Amino acid sequence: MSAARMPVIYRVDLTVDAQVASRYEAWLRSHVSDMLQIDGFLDAQWFRHDSSGSPRWTVHYTLRDQDAFDAYLRDHAERMRGEAEKEFAGGFSATRAVLRAMGDGDDPATRYDRLARQLAALLEGERDFTANMANCAALVYENVPGLNWAGFYRRVEAGLVLGPFQGRSACVRIEMGKGVCGSSAAERRTLVVDDVNAFEGHIACDARSRSEVVVPMVKDDLLLGVFDVDSPVIGRFDSVDKAGFESLVAVLLESSDVDASATTI
Repeated sequence: MSAARMPVIYRVDLTVDAQVASRYEAWLRSHVSDMLQIDGFLDAQWFRHDSSGSPRWTVHYTLRDQDAFDAYLRDHAERMRGEAEKEFAGGFSATRAVLRAMGDGDDPATRYDRLARQLAALLEGERDFTANMANCAALVYENVPGLNWAGFYRRVEAGLVLGPFQGRSACVRIEMGKGVCGSSAAERRTLVVDDVNAFEGHIACDARSRSEVVVPMVKDDLLLGVFDVDSPVIGRFDSVDKAGFESLVAVLLESSDVDASATTI
């Protein structure tokens, strides 16, 4: 994927006076919904920081690409910022940053190499497979922009069952050979799907998902499940992403003990 087509992460950090914090939080919820109505805005995640000082929030908006962000700055930014100033003049401050998909001047391969090292360090000394899947999903979700879901499906008897993940609630059980996850598991090969709506038998757990990568987890010839990564951007993933996610799964499996009693070959 070219840099011009990469998703853009627009980060807004907000500090609010304590006396208006409750009212501001209610307003922010509505404001984020309004932002998502603007063409090119795909997703938003926001959270409040717990601290002893002034209340703080961070919002991460995912936009389709740089052109969409430029259009927002040109056509909407002044109006949207003005609404906050009008409602809470002097009661808050904001800092903003733009994080492009692979960020920090890294090429994608370099980013995945670093993530693999970070994952190995994160899992060092812990062999529990479930705990390690949870941390792997969190690491990917936090560090690979343009995603709306990252997580695992475990092989249980003759099918797949939802495991640790980051993102919205998901389908719990998937039959072997069904959808992208079931097909990857049955074929024991990584699948990269540019447009999930064009994939025969696609299972739509989240209608926002448009592209997907699924990596099977196989250790000692035992199929343990799959690692599933979704994006709201068509064509988000390429061969570099495929190799990168496969390398992370390899680190996960090498770092974890496997309970074969919960799976069948």
